[in-house]
Amino acid sequence: MKHGFSALALTALLAGPVAAQDSTLSGTVAEVFDRQIVLAAPEGRMLVTLPDDATVPEAGARVNLTGTAEGRSFTASSLSLAPAEAPAPAPASQAQAQAGELPQPLQDLGLTEVMTRMEDDDDDREVHVHARLSEGGWLRAKTERGQLTDVETDSGALPEALLAALLPEAARNAPAMAELTRLEKIDLDEDDGEIEVEGRASDGTRLELTFARDGRLLELDRERDDKRRSMSEAEARETLGALGYSEVGFVKRGGRHVDAVAQSPDGDWVEVRLDDQGRLDRERLWDR
Repeated sequence: MKHGFSALALTALLAGPVAAQDSTLSGTVAEVFDRQIVLAAPEGRMLVTLPDDATVPEAGARVNLTGTAEGRSFTASSLSLAPAEAPAPAPASQAQAQAGELPQPLQDLGLTEVMTRMEDDDDDREVHVHARLSEGGWLRAKTERGQLTDVETDSGALPEALLAALLPEAARNAPAMAELTRLEKIDLDEDDGEIEVEGRASDGTRLELTFARDGRLLELDRERDDKRRSMSEAEARETLGALGYSEVGFVKRGGRHVDAVAQSPDGDWVEVRLDDQGRLDRERLWDR
């Protein structure tokens, strides 16, 4: 309870010429002074003397009172706590609200915690998507003119439904695809129709495959994983938390850095990069 301002002084401050009358009063407790409170009500701030048998409410509580009003003072004969206000209906999730912005292959995945960002470049409209996969892990994707052009995951593997929607049957059945135990990214080039696929083989080797529109294999790049990487995904998440970031979603490890989508200490959704020592290398607004 607060005692820094006497109730007597408040009575003098709030006093007015209105005659005493029986009435009801409702509002929110703004200040507490032993057995008196200052109530923020539609009628204005009122100094309320509580009934002797009433439990003193805490600041912020909403109360209903009956009693006698005199000027800006109120002597209560009864007090009851008002029912807690029902929280405002949660806005439709972005997954629901923006479902029409997502191409069908993404709508069919049961994505949650969806965020989208629109970018207009000349006549091209891009939609960038960040969402959680139903089977775990995070997904990033991009559409151009309503067509899915880029999709990747930070853990696990891309859902089979996406492979069927984005890759020709000949590409899915290519011997090189059988080497992939974890398919992480598909990139479709609308200009030439080429499809780039990235993933890992069972020995950790990174494979990059390029297919023609009809599924013919055009290029194959095979390389050992970058041994310079010094932060695991778990270490990156822990470091981001220590730096004040929260709700860390998509995490992608580069050669000597980690990229992630998270909520900044200021509450903004950002794309953030850490160097191999865990230092903040770059931050930019997701919704920019």
